[in-house]
Amino acid sequence: DDLCLIIPHLLDHHHTSDPLIVAPNVNYTIKDMINYCKDVVGKDVGFYFNGKFDGQFRKDGSNEQLLNLVPMAAKFTPFKVGLKRTYEWYEKKSNSYWN
Repeated sequence: DDLCLIIPHLLDHHHTSDPLIVAPNVNYTIKDMINYCKDVVGKDVGFYFNGKFDGQFRKDGSNEQLLNLVPMAAKFTPFKVGLKRTYEWYEKKSNSYWN
């Protein structure tokens, strides 16, 4: 929903080829996101990391340009709230499909 709200503003005001980071200033680990998903879905499933990929721990970026162009982007929906809304939407759609 957040992205849908800011795209028209970006189309009107972002007139360069400079890329923008369209994301909040919060970084979550994969483990955190898995645990949030488990909480929202209400299932206690196990998971593990196989250790085969080292990967970069973080890939931080600045969304300062975005915030200068679209101040409302500072009020992005928090991850947990968006995840819950998305799951509730999914449940409603999948239930209506099968019923």
